[in-house]
Amino acid sequence: MLGARVLVHHWHPRAADAVLAGLTDESAAVRQACCRVVAAHGSEGLVSAARTVEALLSDPDPRVRSAAAQALGEVGGESTASALQGLLMDPDSVLASAAEDALDRLAERFNRPDLRAEPEY
Repeated sequence: MLGARVLVHHWHPRAADAVLAGLTDESAAVRQACCRVVAAHGSEGLVSAARTVEALLSDPDPRVRSAAAQALGEVGGESTASALQGLLMDPDSVLASAAEDALDRLAERFNRPDLRAEPEY
């Protein structure tokens, strides 16, 4: 887990395989830390993590779900938007906020303003 935390700030492409493996680790803390690495360095060789990260949106640990939502903003495709839209009304406000931020990032990455979360008020 400490290694993943370091990678958030000091990335090296040779670490990609370890980060991808960490996304399926039995430790929630490791999965969360690896999602944060993906969020920080997704465009640097971690785009292939998108499907694994999207599966983490249903992780039993709420911190992992929030970190996965943030990571999808960086590595998710346009089709990821529907999964994130489903989280906007989640009772966990941290997760709902992470999903909204991820949708904003997807809209920016793909130049698709329609992917942004619709304001409720």
